[in-house]
Amino acid sequence: MRTAKSLSLVMLMILSTLVVLIPAAPSAMAQNETSAGEITGTETWTGTHSLSGDVKVAGGATLIINAGTTIQIPNGTFIEVEGA
Repeated sequence: MRTAKSLSLVMLMILSTLVVLIPAAPSAMAQNETSAGEITGTETWTGTHSLSGDVKVAGGATLIINAGTTIQIPNGTFIEVEGA
């Protein structure tokens, strides 16, 4: 029983150390990011985006808009998607 407790404690210490040493994954979250222009690859939007001009998603490109993302689109500004 004592060996099992010791082993559990050692494993807990190792896992705790690993959690601290592993850096957090970089976040793609953008706060008040301004967007305009052409998207030609894969782009993911999170947070808040304010369009400063038209955004065009080129054929073969991918725009991923995560749940909870706010996109502020001024009057007369468009998101154009080419292809399907």
